[in-house]
Amino acid sequence: MKETQKIYDVLKILEEMDQNSQTERAKQNLKAFLIANDTVKKSDKVNIWKFVGKEKFRPVMTGVCYIPSMKLAVASDTINMLISKPDYVERETNNGVRINGASEPCGIYRKDGTGVTKEYQTSDYPAFLSVIPKEETQKPATMNDRDAVARAIKEAKIAIKAKTAFRAIIQVAEGIWMRPESAELMLTMPEWKFACDKDMPGKRAITYRDDNYTALFMPSLPPKKETDEILYVEE
Repeated sequence: MKETQKIYDVLKILEEMDQNSQTERAKQNLKAFLIANDTVKKSDKVNIWKFVGKEKFRPVMTGVCYIPSMKLAVASDTINMLISKPDYVERETNNGVRINGASEPCGIYRKDGTGVTKEYQTSDYPAFLSVIPKEETQKPATMNDRDAVARAIKEAKIAIKAKTAFRAIIQVAEGIWMRPESAELMLTMPEWKFACDKDMPGKRAITYRDDNYTALFMPSLPPKKETDEILYVEE
């Protein structure tokens, strides 16, 4: 809806008004309308381009890395990472990737098809395998209800877009908090099953594994106060 921005503007105005039961009811009704009309874009399948970094100062991270020796495609924004078998395609090698301490040829390409060559950055694509936790150091994460997480992501994005909050985090699993963007990527994985660190589940990466994908998601700092709520916002 093109007119939803007006609703966000009204939410911001209500937030700045003296709070009472009527203004609170009005805010909740407007938020319910936005959620019901599905204002947050969602996908039901893995999209490797959603994992690609956007920082221009690290060019090798702005494309997908295709590795011929492993038949894998890799993408990372330094917070989340996807290693994909289905997304691998044969591409001309134009760069290098660090594997087992050595540089192997790879092809790094942006979504528009342009290559990221050594002319852009002399360093190789990072040693992505070294940051994947070993399975024996992890345990199954106690995931929160998937639909509840999806709703919390919508509410978080509404609050941030309406400028009624400047930070929002989602408790995707017991003691594990994620930025809305990372939580949204987790929702696109084929199954709602993840593994977390045995000793520090909320401080180290949570991972996803199946026959086609391995994905890593770095958690966010938790709220200062313990809470069982799935959504936490700071105004």
